Amino acid sequence: MAAQGVVDGAARLPLASTGVGLAVRAGTPHPRIATVDELVRTLRDARSVAYSRTGASGIYFARLLDELGVAEEVNARATVVEKGFTADAVLDGRADLAIQQVSELMAVRGVDVVGPFPAGADHDTEFSAVPSTAAAGLRPALELVRFLASEQARSAYRAFGLKAATGNGTRAS
Repeated sequence: MAAQGVVDGAARLPLASTGVGLAVRAGTPHPRIATVDELVRTLRDARSVAYSRTGASGIYFARLLDELGVAEEVNARATVVEKGFTADAVLDGRADLAIQQVSELMAVRGVDVVGPFPAGADHDTEFSAVPSTAAAGLRPALELVRFLASEQARSAYRAFGLKAATGNGTRAS
């Protein structure tokens, strides 16, 4: 977008990131997912895994299943959520596990986030702010971007499961 002149790329500030994770119904045992082997075992043992085939986490998870060699097995019992929170499928009994970005899993009451995927299966999406070149006023737009990167804003991000941006993740500006 910067190359097309739509945004001022020099003013882009990384804000926060979140990883893909797994959740279960609150109060149920937490499966082990500390290693890729444990994650694979957990996915294989589940009656059904809820995930979306759209959005950053769903697209990544579908590719991960292929890479892990369990796509056919998991997808045969998967609950595909077209839009919204995958954790809702855990709450209504359609699935045992929900896969989505950790920040989205945390937004659903009644589920426990077991954690992000382990190293080797992990994937972070980074959120950035950048002013539009069509902004009514560049100065107020830059002030907003700076506020979104402030400690006050970062504190709010942490409360919703977002981590400080590293500048290394997949960008979702």
